[in-house]
Amino acid sequence: MTAQTEITLVCAFLAGLVLAESGIARAEGGIQFKQYYAGVPNYAELRLFESRSIKLNSELRRLVSEAAVADSPCRRGVLTPTAGSERILESNLCDGVSFDPIKALLRTLAPGLNANQMTFWKTDLDSDGRAELLVEYVDLAGQDVTDAYLSLWLLRIVNDRLLVSYAGPYLSGRIHTYQPFGDASSRRKVFVRYQSCTECHPWIFLSAIDFFATPQAEVFLFNYSKRQKEFVKSLEYRLPGHGHSIDAEVETRAVEPTLLGPHLIQQFRLAKGGSEWWVFSCLRLRCDHQMFLNELPAEYERLWARGSTL
Repeated sequence: MTAQTEITLVCAFLAGLVLAESGIARAEGGIQFKQYYAGVPNYAELRLFESRSIKLNSELRRLVSEAAVADSPCRRGVLTPTAGSERILESNLCDGVSFDPIKALLRTLAPGLNANQMTFWKTDLDSDGRAELLVEYVDLAGQDVTDAYLSLWLLRIVNDRLLVSYAGPYLSGRIHTYQPFGDASSRRKVFVRYQSCTECHPWIFLSAIDFFATPQAEVFLFNYSKRQKEFVKSLEYRLPGHGHSIDAEVETRAVEPTLLGPHLIQQFRLAKGGSEWWVFSCLRLRCDHQMFLNELPAEYERLWARGSTL
């Protein structure tokens, strides 16, 4: 199941709960579901940014290698969907000498994309000392109103070949952080924050993306089912309550990567009192859980205390 399919199912459920707020009831009393993701291209199949030109690939490698990284991100544009909040485009390449030539080359590699809806970051996710380029592109799509959808590409040069990995799209998505996670390798995973819908009280999710798992990016799968193995690409991050999810405050901490785990712990502080603790251990991108009520076992309590809050 793709991230698109998962969120579409959630949104279809929510649509029947927010008619008064969004005004989408049909005159005959039926329910009209908003068509999320309608109009967003299938970028996984389009193979954008790919190049067999050694000259272009070498130029991209040079530009990214020489680009100066700023101490703090800077604003590189703004997009205004008619649903959801304003979308600011940011980058860690803040001088025109670094940013503009890379943007011009990306327009050559992917001329079908609107350069005003694109930004990018210089990074080294695999910690090999060679920089990669993490490209963000935001589609504004929708039938009656527009939503913002984030797509990500990681571009890297290996032996004069341009390797491209894609992840997305994510509704109202933003890069949340990137850091080591899961296995004991030094690769950093990209966490994307996104939501279930825009004209409702949304669930807020995280996805953890490994851009080096295979030739294509892979997303960590999490199992929240207490009775059976149902793995999804969404990590619960904020819950709306309002009668269509549990009322709880959620805190999420990543544990220092090890081979066996645990790798992530969540505390759900329930409005009705008490807590649920979800302890996830990941194997080959599949994260299964143990769940404890109110108190963590002592060995997990120590990991929680040392964990980094996401």
